[in-house]
Amino acid sequence: MGRAERRREERLKEASNGSGRVSLSHKEIGQIKEAAETKILEYNVEALMTCFALVMYEIDGIVIDDVQMALQRIDELMGGIVSGKETVEGYKKALQDRTGLVVSCK
Repeated sequence: MGRAERRREERLKEASNGSGRVSLSHKEIGQIKEAAETKILEYNVEALMTCFALVMYEIDGIVIDDVQMALQRIDELMGGIVSGKETVEGYKKALQDRTGLVVSCK
């Protein structure tokens, strides 16, 4: 058994409190929670974009190139939100100002 394997076993023994449970630090729990939240958000965005693309494709006169352009633009807008440069509220206001449409999920 090499040094790395021994250290790994030691860490596993230290993490276990003897009852079969593993102790995690607040930082580790936070990292796990953040990773789970990211996965959920990615799934929700993917689901919404898929539904949007299907609806666009079903509308007469919209060609696949238009659907692809719309998805690219959505990805750009989402990038603004993810990076913190834009907000959903800002986008909602722009949509309302330009079109009169209000998006609300309640």
